[in-house]
Amino acid sequence: MRSFFRKSIVVLFAAALVCLLAIGIGAVTDTVTASGTCGDDLTWTLYDDGELVISGTGEMTGYYSTSYAPWHGYRFRIESVTVEPGVTSIGFNAFIDCSNIISVAFPDSVTKIAAQAFYGCSSLNNVDIPVDVKSIGNHAFYYCSNLTKAIIYSCTATFGSNVFNNTPTTFEIHGYTGSTAEAYANANDHIFVAHDAAPEPFGLSGVTMTLGSSLSLDFAVDTSKLTGTDNYAEFTIVYADGRDSETVTVPQSEWTKYSGTVYTAKFTGMAAKQMNDVVTAVFYNANGQQLTIEKSDSIETYSIRMLNGNAASNKKLRTVYVDMLNYGAAAQVQFDYDETNLANRNLTDIHKAWATAVITTIDKRVKGPGYIGTALTLSDEIQLDLVFRHAIIGSDYSKLYAIATYTDHYGNDKEIRIEGTDFIKYSSSMCQISITGMSVADFRSVVMCRVYNSTGTELGYGADSIESYVFRNAVSLAEIVDAIAKFSHSSYNYFH
Repeated sequence: MRSFFRKSIVVLFAAALVCLLAIGIGAVTDTVTASGTCGDDLTWTLYDDGELVISGTGEMTGYYSTSYAPWHGYRFRIESVTVEPGVTSIGFNAFIDCSNIISVAFPDSVTKIAAQAFYGCSSLNNVDIPVDVKSIGNHAFYYCSNLTKAIIYSCTATFGSNVFNNTPTTFEIHGYTGSTAEAYANANDHIFVAHDAAPEPFGLSGVTMTLGSSLSLDFAVDTSKLTGTDNYAEFTIVYADGRDSETVTVPQSEWTKYSGTVYTAKFTGMAAKQMNDVVTAVFYNANGQQLTIEKSDSIETYSIRMLNGNAASNKKLRTVYVDMLNYGAAAQVQFDYDETNLANRNLTDIHKAWATAVITTIDKRVKGPGYIGTALTLSDEIQLDLVFRHAIIGSDYSKLYAIATYTDHYGNDKEIRIEGTDFIKYSSSMCQISITGMSVADFRSVVMCRVYNSTGTELGYGADSIESYVFRNAVSLAEIVDAIAKFSHSSYNYFH
C-alpha cells in the first residue's frame, strides 16, 4: 500500500552506466497510467503497477445505468485498490467487472459500500470491512468467485440482498456473535466464524474537570480493565440551544494519567456559556466494541455535585465552583444562549454565600507605538486581542510577526510567537493580534506584545491584562466582566 506522498525511487547505477543516464535511463518512478475525479472532493489515480488509489474526503460518486466509473476502461489493469482515509463511501457499480482486483484496503472512514460496488471482481481473495461501515448494498460482492472470507468488524451493519452470493462454498463470514453479520450468514447459508466474544461493558471510574485555558470535562477509566493500547473514547455533546449534537473521538494516545492505572480522556474546548451542555462518554476498543457503560455529565451538574459533596468543606474550592457557575450564567445572558436555564439556577442560598463578594482591579495597560486598544474574546478559551495601527506596523502581515511575553500565575515566564499570517484584519486601518493559551488564573498577568518586521526590527508594542480590561469595562460590561474577574480571582486563590 502506498503512503499519502508517493516518492520517486532513484536507482544509482555503476559508473559504467553513467552514459546511459544521459540518454534516458534515469530515475525509476511509479508511472501514472490515468487519473481523474470520482466525487466532489475525491480523486483517483491508477499506477502502472496496477494499484488504483482513491484520495480525498467525502462520498464517492455512484455510477448508474448508462455511465461507468471513469476507470472502467482500465478495469482489466487494476490489481489492487487503496482507499485512503477521508473517503466515506464506495459508490454504486464502482468496480463492477474489475476481474483482476486481488485486494482492497478500506480506511476506517468508510461508512457505506453501495450496491454492486465489487460485482464480478472474480480475483478478489478476501476483504476486511471496517467497524464504522453502516451498510453494505445489494450484490456488493456478487460473483466474487474467488472470495475466501469477509472479516466484518461492525456489529450493526445492515446487509442488502445477495451481498456475497455466487462465492465458493467454503466462503466464510467472520464477525461477532449476536451481530448482524452472524444473522446474515445464517440466513444465506454462509459459514460463520465468530470473533472473540464482545467484552462486558464496565463502569467508568468517575468524572473530574480541568480549569486551564478552556474548560474540560474529564472522564476517567481504569486501564487495567483494558486490553491493547488502541482504544478510544467517543464523546457526544448535546447543545443546550438545540443545535445538532456532535461527536468527537479521543484516541488512547491522548489520554492523561490521573493516578495509578486510572487515565482520563478530556472533552475540552467548552465556552463558559456551555455549562449546561451535556456530554456523554463511551469507551471502545480498536474493533469498535463497547468497553464501558455510557456516562453523561455537564459542568453545571458536576459542579453542583461537588458543592454538595467534597468541595463543601474546602473554602477555596467551593468558591471556585460558585464563581464559575455565576460566570457561566453571565455568559449565557451576554451571548443569548439558553437563558431560561442559567448555569447558577440550582445554587442554594448556602452556595451563594460562598461566592466572591467584591474584587478590586487596577489598570496595568502599557501604551506603546502603534497600540490602540484591547478586546477580550470569551469563546472556547480566554483570549486577549491587542489591536495595532497599520500606519505604524504596516498592513502586509506576511512580513510581520509578534512576540508576546508574560509571567503566568505560577511565576513561569511564557513567550509566544504569533506569525503575521495569524494576524486578523480588525478594520481597514487596524490589525488584531490574539494571545491564547492563558489560564483563567492568569487574570492579573500582564501580556507584553511586540511587533517586528521580517528583519527583526521592532515596529510597535503594547501591554495589557484581563484585569486591566475588566477595570476599564466595569460599567459597559458590568455583569460579564465582574463575573470573570471573580472566577479568575478565586481560581488564582485556589491554586495558591
